[in-house]
Amino acid sequence: MFTRAKEFSFALHSLTGVFILKTGRYLPLHFLGFVLCATGSGLLSLLNETSSRGAWIGYQIIASGGVGIIFTATMPSTLAPLQESDVGVATATYSFVRSFGLVWGVTMASIVFNGQVNTHLHPLHDTAIADLLKDGAAYAYASGDFVQALTPDMKIEVLKVYVQVLSVVWQVIAAVSCLGFFCVFFEKHVELKKNHVTEYGLTEHQAVQEDMERKV
Repeated sequence: MFTRAKEFSFALHSLTGVFILKTGRYLPLHFLGFVLCATGSGLLSLLNETSSRGAWIGYQIIASGGVGIIFTATMPSTLAPLQESDVGVATATYSFVRSFGLVWGVTMASIVFNGQVNTHLHPLHDTAIADLLKDGAAYAYASGDFVQALTPDMKIEVLKVYVQVLSVVWQVIAAVSCLGFFCVFFEKHVELKKNHVTEYGLTEHQAVQEDMERKV
């Protein structure tokens, strides 16, 4: 099932590129991408310890599909209004901003996760287990080995904490996705260029090559 999920994600990325190539439009993809991100994240927030494997894999497909569409469709919209001489700098800046955003995305999720763990630890009857999980340590103890080693009653309590915490994390991600969706309304469509007049030294290279051929 994981393989099928990855294949679906890659296929969706390819279809995004084909859609832009055939229509020259990217705004509909921005809307669709954020809708899928928000929907997938919202569905993931509903998961609990009894959810089926099909549910959590299927919800990930929806969310990852949205992320893939956004990643694929934002580069053309970034470069469309620029002169070709600025494409190199814009592409590098775009890559930096996206990587910077990924770092902040992980950081934001971590902050929410750690804060929510500390908030939801009070129902645990075993204070020693609560001390193990608090202040950011819950990441290290999220493995199945740790959970399976707990007593049945404590296992239920710990799983409930993780379910509640992760639900809030996905809700925050869904809220950010909704914000992105509404930001698309402020985007202005710019026609994609079909002809290229590059300034990356190809003309100079051709002149040098012709000069060398004449000397030969």
